[in-house]
Amino acid sequence: MFKKFLALVCVLGVAGCIAGTVSDTIDVDNSISFSFPANVVVPAGVVLPTITQQETVPVDISDALSKIGKVATVHLSIAQNTITYNGSYAPIQNVTINLVDSQGNQNHLMNYDFSTSDPVTISLPLMMTGQQVYNVLEQGPANMQVFLTINPNVGGIPSSGSITIEQHLGLQASGDVSK
Repeated sequence: MFKKFLALVCVLGVAGCIAGTVSDTIDVDNSISFSFPANVVVPAGVVLPTITQQETVPVDISDALSKIGKVATVHLSIAQNTITYNGSYAPIQNVTINLVDSQGNQNHLMNYDFSTSDPVTISLPLMMTGQQVYNVLEQGPANMQVFLTINPNVGGIPSSGSITIEQHLGLQASGDVSK
Protein backbone atom coordinates (compact mmCIF):
# COMPACT_ATOMS: atom_id res chain seq x y z
CA MET A 1 0.00 0.00 0.00
CA PHE A 2 2.81 2.42 0.91
CA LYS A 3 4.51 1.80 -2.47
CA LYS A 4 1.31 2.73 -4.36
CA PHE A 5 0.92 5.92 -2.28
CA LEU A 6 4.57 6.87 -2.87
CA ALA A 7 4.22 6.23 -6.63
CA LEU A 8 1.04 8.38 -6.71
CA VAL A 9 2.77 11.23 -4.84
CA CYS A 10 5.73 11.08 -7.27
CA VAL A 11 3.43 11.15 -10.32
CA LEU A 12 1.41 14.07 -8.92
CA GLY A 13 4.61 15.88 -7.99
CA VAL A 14 6.08 15.51 -11.47
CA ALA A 15 2.81 16.23 -13.27
CA GLY A 16 1.82 19.17 -11.07
CA CYS A 17 5.03 21.16 -10.94
CA ILE A 18 6.37 23.22 -13.83
CA ALA A 19 9.17 25.69 -13.28
CA GLY A 20 11.12 27.81 -15.70
CA THR A 21 11.79 31.28 -17.03
CA VAL A 22 9.99 33.06 -19.84
CA SER A 23 11.87 35.89 -21.51
CA ASP A 24 11.75 38.15 -24.53
CA THR A 25 14.08 40.77 -25.93
CA ILE A 26 12.21 43.87 -27.08
CA ASP A 27 13.98 46.46 -29.21
CA VAL A 28 12.47 49.91 -29.64
CA ASP A 29 14.27 51.62 -32.54
CA ASN A 30 13.43 55.08 -33.83
CA SER A 31 14.84 57.37 -36.47
CA ILE A 32 13.98 60.87 -35.28
CA SER A 33 14.41 63.95 -37.48
CA PHE A 34 14.48 67.49 -36.15
CA SER A 35 14.06 70.50 -38.44
CA PHE A 36 15.89 73.76 -37.89
CA PRO A 37 16.13 76.90 -40.03
CA ALA A 38 18.49 76.12 -42.93
CA ASN A 39 21.20 78.35 -44.41
CA VAL A 40 20.89 81.02 -41.75
CA VAL A 41 23.43 83.83 -42.13
CA VAL A 42 24.25 85.40 -38.79
CA PRO A 43 26.00 88.79 -38.72
CA ALA A 44 29.34 88.87 -36.90
CA GLY A 45 29.02 89.53 -33.20
CA VAL A 46 25.41 88.34 -32.97
CA VAL A 47 24.84 85.53 -30.46
CA LEU A 48 21.83 83.34 -31.16
CA PRO A 49 19.83 81.69 -28.37
CA THR A 50 19.75 77.91 -28.08
CA ILE A 51 17.00 76.22 -30.07
CA THR A 52 14.97 73.29 -28.75
CA GLN A 53 12.83 71.11 -30.99
CA GLN A 54 10.48 68.34 -29.89
CA GLU A 55 9.40 65.19 -31.69
CA THR A 56 6.94 62.61 -30.36
CA VAL A 57 7.46 58.93 -31.09
CA PRO A 58 4.77 56.31 -30.33
CA VAL A 59 5.78 53.21 -28.34
CA ASP A 60 3.52 50.20 -27.85
CA ILE A 61 5.01 46.98 -26.53
CA SER A 62 2.08 46.17 -24.27
CA ASP A 63 1.20 43.05 -26.33
CA ALA A 64 4.63 41.50 -25.77
CA LEU A 65 4.52 42.35 -22.06
CA SER A 66 0.98 40.96 -21.78
CA LYS A 67 2.00 37.60 -23.27
CA ILE A 68 4.68 37.14 -20.63
CA GLY A 69 2.35 38.49 -17.95
CA LYS A 70 -0.19 35.73 -18.69
CA VAL A 71 2.18 33.09 -17.35
CA ALA A 72 4.53 34.97 -15.02
CA THR A 73 5.15 38.15 -13.11
CA VAL A 74 7.05 40.37 -15.54
CA HIS A 75 10.43 41.87 -14.68
CA LEU A 76 11.75 44.43 -17.14
CA SER A 77 15.38 45.46 -17.39
CA ILE A 78 16.94 47.97 -19.72
CA ALA A 79 19.86 46.44 -21.60
CA GLN A 80 20.65 49.39 -23.87
CA ASN A 81 19.73 53.02 -24.27
CA THR A 82 21.70 54.63 -27.09
CA ILE A 83 21.66 57.49 -29.56
CA THR A 84 23.59 57.45 -32.83
CA TYR A 85 24.29 60.55 -34.91
CA ASN A 86 26.46 60.47 -38.03
CA GLY A 87 27.39 64.14 -37.96
CA SER A 88 29.26 66.57 -35.77
CA TYR A 89 27.90 66.81 -32.25
CA ALA A 90 29.26 70.38 -32.08
CA PRO A 91 25.89 72.16 -32.32
CA ILE A 92 24.00 69.56 -30.25
CA GLN A 93 23.84 70.63 -26.64
CA ASN A 94 21.31 68.32 -24.99
CA VAL A 95 18.77 65.56 -25.54
CA THR A 96 15.97 64.82 -23.10
CA ILE A 97 13.47 61.98 -23.44
CA ASN A 98 10.24 61.75 -21.49
CA LEU A 99 8.08 58.62 -21.48
CA VAL A 100 4.42 59.67 -21.52
CA ASP A 101 1.89 57.08 -20.38
CA SER A 102 -1.60 56.57 -21.80
CA GLN A 103 -3.06 59.05 -19.27
CA GLY A 104 -0.63 61.80 -20.33
CA ASN A 105 1.66 61.58 -17.28
CA GLN A 106 5.27 62.48 -18.12
CA ASN A 107 8.09 60.33 -16.76
CA HIS A 108 11.65 61.56 -17.17
CA LEU A 109 13.44 58.68 -18.97
CA MET A 110 16.83 60.29 -19.65
CA ASN A 111 18.79 63.50 -20.05
CA TYR A 112 22.20 63.91 -21.68
CA ASP A 113 24.49 66.90 -22.23
CA PHE A 114 26.72 66.41 -25.29
CA SER A 115 30.35 67.29 -25.80
CA THR A 116 32.16 67.67 -29.11
CA SER A 117 34.28 64.61 -28.31
CA ASP A 118 31.35 62.20 -28.02
CA PRO A 119 31.56 59.05 -30.19
CA VAL A 120 29.04 58.34 -32.97
CA THR A 121 26.99 56.06 -30.67
CA ILE A 122 26.46 57.14 -27.09
CA SER A 123 25.13 55.00 -24.23
CA LEU A 124 22.73 57.24 -22.38
CA PRO A 125 22.17 57.28 -18.62
CA LEU A 126 18.67 56.39 -17.47
CA MET A 127 16.57 58.20 -14.91
CA MET A 128 13.97 55.41 -14.63
CA THR A 129 14.34 51.81 -13.48
CA GLY A 130 13.20 48.87 -15.59
CA GLN A 131 10.21 48.43 -13.27
CA GLN A 132 9.20 52.09 -13.72
CA VAL A 133 9.43 51.74 -17.51
CA TYR A 134 7.37 48.53 -17.29
CA ASN A 135 4.68 50.30 -15.23
CA VAL A 136 4.28 52.86 -18.04
CA LEU A 137 4.52 50.52 -21.04
CA GLU A 138 2.30 47.70 -19.77
CA GLN A 139 -0.68 50.09 -19.67
CA GLY A 140 -0.84 50.29 -23.46
CA PRO A 141 0.33 52.74 -26.10
CA ALA A 142 2.72 55.39 -24.79
CA ASN A 143 4.83 58.12 -26.36
CA MET A 144 8.41 59.19 -26.11
CA GLN A 145 8.79 62.95 -26.19
CA VAL A 146 12.27 63.66 -27.51
CA PHE A 147 13.68 67.16 -27.02
CA LEU A 148 16.85 68.15 -28.88
CA THR A 149 18.58 71.41 -27.99
CA ILE A 150 21.23 72.91 -30.24
CA ASN A 151 23.54 75.87 -29.79
CA PRO A 152 23.83 77.45 -33.26
CA ASN A 153 26.82 79.52 -32.05
CA VAL A 154 28.92 76.34 -31.70
CA GLY A 155 29.24 74.38 -34.93
CA GLY A 156 26.34 76.13 -36.60
CA ILE A 157 23.13 74.64 -37.91
CA PRO A 158 23.59 71.92 -40.55
CA SER A 159 23.07 73.41 -44.02
CA SER A 160 20.27 70.91 -44.62
CA GLY A 161 18.41 72.32 -41.62
CA SER A 162 17.90 68.80 -40.35
CA ILE A 163 19.44 66.63 -37.65
CA THR A 164 18.42 62.96 -37.60
CA ILE A 165 19.32 60.77 -34.64
CA GLU A 166 18.84 57.04 -34.26
CA GLN A 167 17.48 56.14 -30.83
CA HIS A 168 17.59 52.57 -29.49
CA LEU A 169 16.03 51.24 -26.31
CA GLY A 170 16.81 47.56 -25.70
CA LEU A 171 14.57 45.91 -23.13
CA GLN A 172 14.71 42.45 -21.59
CA ALA A 173 11.38 41.19 -20.25
CA SER A 174 11.38 38.03 -18.19
CA GLY A 175 9.36 36.16 -15.62
CA ASP A 176 9.69 33.03 -13.51
CA VAL A 177 7.00 30.41 -14.02
CA SER A 178 6.13 28.00 -11.23
CA LYS A 179 2.88 26.08 -11.56
